[in-house]
Amino acid sequence: GDEQTYAALLADPTAGRGPALLTQFATLAAVPWAELRHDHPRLSRTPTATPSGTGSRGATTVDVLVPTTWRLAGERADTHAEEGFTVTLVGGADGGWRIVDHTAPITAAAPWWAPGAGVTNAAHGLVVGTVDEVTRTAYAQWVERAHELAVAAWPSGAPMPPLVVVAPATATDYLAWSKAAAGTDQVAAVTDGPLDATGRAVADRVLLNPDALARLSPDGRAFVIAHEAVHVRLRAELAGQAPLWLSEGFADHVAYAATGLTPTTIAADALAPVRAGNLPTRLPDHGDFNAEAATIGPTYQRSWVLVTLLVDRHGVEAVREFIRAAAIPGTQADAEAAADRALVSVLGTTRAQLLSDWQARLQELAEEG
Repeated sequence: GDEQTYAALLADPTAGRGPALLTQFATLAAVPWAELRHDHPRLSRTPTATPSGTGSRGATTVDVLVPTTWRLAGERADTHAEEGFTVTLVGGADGGWRIVDHTAPITAAAPWWAPGAGVTNAAHGLVVGTVDEVTRTAYAQWVERAHELAVAAWPSGAPMPPLVVVAPATATDYLAWSKAAAGTDQVAAVTDGPLDATGRAVADRVLLNPDALARLSPDGRAFVIAHEAVHVRLRAELAGQAPLWLSEGFADHVAYAATGLTPTTIAADALAPVRAGNLPTRLPDHGDFNAEAATIGPTYQRSWVLVTLLVDRHGVEAVREFIRAAAIPGTQADAEAAADRALVSVLGTTRAQLLSDWQARLQELAEEG
């Protein structure tokens, strides 16, 4: 946190890459670290690793790689990366190694290294990214509301991890940081992060898609963050993943409950085919959520109808217990099998009966609309 001492370690804080490195330092200083540690550097093994010779001041310049370990306040495990530094050896009484430049892999896990990145903190999380400060401030306010909704939706008593929202300013950055493929115009945000040995998330990030969010109202953006906050809560609590129709439907159920929208408004795209006589003949599966191959909006809406139906019939606590039983390590097929067992053991019904009840609910909503 000592900018003056850091500036003294730069080859030239006023020229070249110096000002950018000082800006980066200010960004890092704003992050609520539980730990940030740089371990022993080593010469880079790339072709630029060999000493580049002697400069005008008799300085030798080399590239080094430095293992870095960090943990944000409230996270349950360390994250590791490797930073690159170009350093130069300066002689004289105040001589020693000085930093000329810095590079690091910019990902959703570590967005603070992106040029122009800023940080806005909230009481229960933070927003970090290349969007402007006004946008980060708005997101930080929604982070607080989303945290409140997620904790109320899953009142386990365990502290919720920090809600870390990563907000790139451009679609190019979003694609690079997420390593996403096609179909991303349908995806407003994605939650991901490393898992521990039990299958629970330990350092999740909510990565926002700026192009998709630009098409939404402020209420729509707040909804997206609330939806993702539920995922952050459940991924930290559950040792595995429930079927997507259950996890996505529950996240939508929580987020929509705070909006006051009517069921026919929420499920409008899912109800249009029902009015045309096309009822779904099976529950949504993993492929229906594939944005590269399908239009996924109606699938989310159908899943919302499914989970809302379960809450209406069995109560929210029973649905929480159902999710706990269905969320197991393994594939989506494993989760679907676990859900089938839990439908019987927890809710006293079957997949066939749920399908019939869901079809009836969709028909009712379609007629209301």
